[in-house]
Amino acid sequence: MRGAFEAKDRVSQRMEASDGRVARAVRWAFAENEHAQVVREIREWDPAFEVSAFLAMVEAAMIPQVLDAYLAGDVDVLRGVCTDEAWRMLKASCVERSAGGFVMDRSVLDVGDVELSSARFLGETPVLIVTFTAQQINCVYDATGAVVEGAVDDIRAVYYAWALVQEEEEEGEGDDDEDDAAKAKRKAARPWQLMEMVIRGAHGTI
Repeated sequence: MRGAFEAKDRVSQRMEASDGRVARAVRWAFAENEHAQVVREIREWDPAFEVSAFLAMVEAAMIPQVLDAYLAGDVDVLRGVCTDEAWRMLKASCVERSAGGFVMDRSVLDVGDVELSSARFLGETPVLIVTFTAQQINCVYDATGAVVEGAVDDIRAVYYAWALVQEEEEEGEGDDDEDDAAKAKRKAARPWQLMEMVIRGAHGTI
């Protein structure tokens, strides 16, 4: 009898494992489907949109600008590249740092592994999730210039995940008699903005 129960347990475990694989496969299929739908939605107003060109733009322009502004505490620059909510969150961090008299090292030595990890809809808004790694100096100074955290030679690999959306259209933007082609062209020209920044982890490179 005990052997029968053990056999039943083994069968149950195999079924649970199988169900888990099926569930993962279903989730993966839905994720893949939504990813394609998001890209297709973007191409409806921007037929020239290509993921490779988008990632090249993010790596060459957005990442250096946003990281430098955040590390420097430049809230004015951040205002122009972030959504309202993201700007408020980053601004609060910068203000808190400034109030304490702390200054972060702005050195970003390298950026790599820039990938479009997923694409999702937030309501009807396409959201592109970009992940990347930045080699940064982990060093914080006080108002006198003394190191209070990290070290001037403490190089860290920092793993980021960014949620990016296109700038929202302002109310009343565009002409009433504007045709669909003109609307699509104007929409495609809107810049991409940072909606959320997450640091997934960091570790020393030496």
